[in-house]
Amino acid sequence: MYEERKQLWGNIRLPAGRRDRGILSFAYFEFKESPFVIEPRVRKSKLYTIADDLVVEKLDSFTYTVEYRDKKVTYNLH
Repeated sequence: MYEERKQLWGNIRLPAGRRDRGILSFAYFEFKESPFVIEPRVRKSKLYTIADDLVVEKLDSFTYTVEYRDKKVTYNLH
């Protein structure tokens, strides 16, 4: 995704050690090809929980559902 001429990458994760406690991770950051870029980069992340109206439910060791508002998604982990 590009925003104001910046290339942004991101991810949604169900981190091991946290997903069973109902925590989902969301993060995005500005991608730069060079590791020598010293200007400030865009970086944001947040851990979402029931306090944010997000519900993570474990169905089995490799299957979880995530519900937020009226949307429910099933994640099948490898």
